[in-house]
Amino acid sequence: MVYRAITVLVLWLCRNSGTYIIEHPEFGWLAFSGNLKADKNNIEVAIKTASKGRVFLAKENLWLTSDAGEIETFTYNQKDKTVLLNFNTSQSAIVPNILLNINPESGYEIEGFNKDKYNRYEIPANTNTVKLVKTK
Repeated sequence: MVYRAITVLVLWLCRNSGTYIIEHPEFGWLAFSGNLKADKNNIEVAIKTASKGRVFLAKENLWLTSDAGEIETFTYNQKDKTVLLNFNTSQSAIVPNILLNINPESGYEIEGFNKDKYNRYEIPANTNTVKLVKTK
């Protein structure tokens, strides 16, 4: 009963504010504001909300926010805990870099990209995919 109340509350709060991915004990994997496909190892979510720059993966306490750029798909590998992000590159002429924030308590990092003075990853806007790895 408590899970159902929490689910209803989350649904109400999530409208167009971001994409929220949870593993529910009764219903399995759910994505609010995204289309989810699950197989044995991977959870893939196509982002469908107005805010394509905010994704939360509850199982890993991973909160991604983009100050510039849009996330098109989010793929979580349950086995090795890696995350693949596919970006919308159609605005690369307007926006030179995708500016991605990753909450540090999640333990995730992107190797090969620098951070700016605000601790955001600067990813060239023509980059299609990046891989997040869990370091902690």
